[in-house]
Amino acid sequence: METLKELEAQFENQKPESFTMLVTHDKRQSLISNLIRGNDFLAGIEGSGAIAIPFHAISHCLGANLPDQIETNLNQFLSMQRTPVRLEYQSGEALTRCWLLNVLEDWLRVATNEGVGWIPIQSLRLVRIDPVDN
Repeated sequence: METLKELEAQFENQKPESFTMLVTHDKRQSLISNLIRGNDFLAGIEGSGAIAIPFHAISHCLGANLPDQIETNLNQFLSMQRTPVRLEYQSGEALTRCWLLNVLEDWLRVATNEGVGWIPIQSLRLVRIDPVDN
């Protein structure tokens, strides 16, 4: 799960038991395939990249079954990423986008339009891991 390719490979190995759900979060919907369920987040493939949504941002999911839970939390999942990770976090009434730099316990060091800063992981609403073109 350290990279997008490894995450996709893990999902490919699960094809007989693959899960797809329509997840409603923050007044929008995401159709997520190859769904995995961590201790505090859902993750899977949406479009051409991976997506992870913390449980606190989800209002409901449509699908027959939930996948088995894996023993990892969002902090661990983010710490393992080696490709650029785009985040959305709650800032007052608005959702703000930034890039993940590193994880320190329950704090995320991020690059924003204003500069480098820190956000608590509890304010996180959405994680996107897209392939990088070189």
